Amino acid sequence: MPDSPEGDGGFEGYDPEALLPEPDDSELDAAEATDEVDDAIEQPFDERYVEPFKGLIYLGALTKEFEWLGHRFVIRTLTTSELLIVGQIVKEYAETISQGRAYASAMVALATVSVDGEDLPSPVMTHDNGAAWAHQRFQYVTARWFPYTIDRVYSEYLELDAKASDVIEAMGKASG
Repeated sequence: MPDSPEGDGGFEGYDPEALLPEPDDSELDAAEATDEVDDAIEQPFDERYVEPFKGLIYLGALTKEFEWLGHRFVIRTLTTSELLIVGQIVKEYAETISQGRAYASAMVALATVSVDGEDLPSPVMTHDNGAAWAHQRFQYVTARWFPYTIDRVYSEYLELDAKASDVIEAMGKASG
């Protein structure tokens, strides 16, 4: 084949992209929007909720560790059954000046997983409605812990419960 005047068979200076139409601004905006949607699909809700979300999905509860007066506490969110048991525990304190203190103490007794690596006492086996362990823990906490400790643990529990609510709300928003 004879050489072209350009000397390379006629392909010198050939730019295949020069034949493509120039993208207009609307196509660029659409591409950027697609990237944003892809990012949203990859991360459906706020990054700070990912670990708590995993806790709720796999464990059904969130846990939290904190230190108070040199002791290491581990607490967790409560199940519906446990929240109902709190009502049974505080029933005798209803409409008394001690109702709020009893409620906070019962919540703390049931939410506390351990203190300094030791579980709170629980009966080995119960034959009642399943609440004996909760009553025993309530009695333990109210007899041995000072109100300031109960207040601090309850405060930490409220923060943990608020975080669980935030995660559930974020999941709802992410699901559309």
